[in-house]
Amino acid sequence: MVSYNRSQHFSDRLLGYKSPIEIPREIKRRFYRLSGLLELADDEFTNLKVEIEEYSNSLKNQEIAMNEEIFIDSISLNEYISTSSTIKEIDEIIANLLSHVLVDKRQASESIEGLLYFNINKIYELDKAVEENKDEIIFFAKEWVKIPHFPRVISETDVAPEIERGISLLYLGYVLIGKTMDFDQIFHYLNKMAIGSYRKNLATDIINIHNKYIATHKK
Repeated sequence: MVSYNRSQHFSDRLLGYKSPIEIPREIKRRFYRLSGLLELADDEFTNLKVEIEEYSNSLKNQEIAMNEEIFIDSISLNEYISTSSTIKEIDEIIANLLSHVLVDKRQASESIEGLLYFNINKIYELDKAVEENKDEIIFFAKEWVKIPHFPRVISETDVAPEIERGISLLYLGYVLIGKTMDFDQIFHYLNKMAIGSYRKNLATDIINIHNKYIATHKK
């Protein structure tokens, strides 16, 4: 049975009646049936919020990069970005190179889409990719800023632009796609991720930087 307060809420908000007793008799049965469904949905959404909070707390109590069962989602990705010392190091290097200020705002969906492109589905896979490509990510960033893709802070009176923590994941994507050495595939990646305006030029830059890294890191 739907509680009176819930019924009153649904009748007021959804139908414009101050009380269920105002609803025409021939419609009232359907109203109560729908109210029951809405109450069930309301309760389930409340339960989902509790479960999401519990999931978030569980991630804070473990080394998520060591757990091979944690899939990438907005919560796990944000937790990884917040706790990874390697991500922090690379983010700070990139921010300094660009004269940007790191901020905690993040658009997780964009990062997740980019990672899925490379079939990186779990946090431990992401951590492995970051650690294995750390040197090239930093090298790439140092070369990338030499190309006039980004605005610069030109005087002490300018306000430094903001850059999101986790920016290193964008550069990880550049490095991973650059390893393909395939112009068409790189161009497709840039289009899919909606990166930059002159994507053919960017694709060429990515290949050139990867070639330079290979040439300067031959053993």
